[in-house]
Amino acid sequence: MCTTSSQWLSTAFGVLQWTSLLAAACAIASVVVSIQRKWPLARKFARGCVLVCVLELAMTAGTLIYGFNAVASAEAASKATMLAQTISCGMNCSAFVFPSFIVAALVWIIASRRLRA
Repeated sequence: MCTTSSQWLSTAFGVLQWTSLLAAACAIASVVVSIQRKWPLARKFARGCVLVCVLELAMTAGTLIYGFNAVASAEAASKATMLAQTISCGMNCSAFVFPSFIVAALVWIIASRRLRA
């Protein structure tokens, strides 16, 4: 887990990492269920994954803003290190979110169309 000067930031980035893995697991589950052609369940998993991805991105943005504010009030010698750690943690926490979002959105669209037909 990433280390920052603030205990709150460290905890927030830890939660974001687990949320990112949850999104990836939901995306994988939606693909597996859609391969089995259980369209109602695939649509539910995909919808849940899209929701988790959107919430995770919003939480990441809020945590980055909080981290930038913490960097602004830090002493000059540690500003660059803290800024690099904050940006690195934010990028690492959302690594699985974008592929999960794309996969889940596609499964959601396909499942919704199959259920309408």
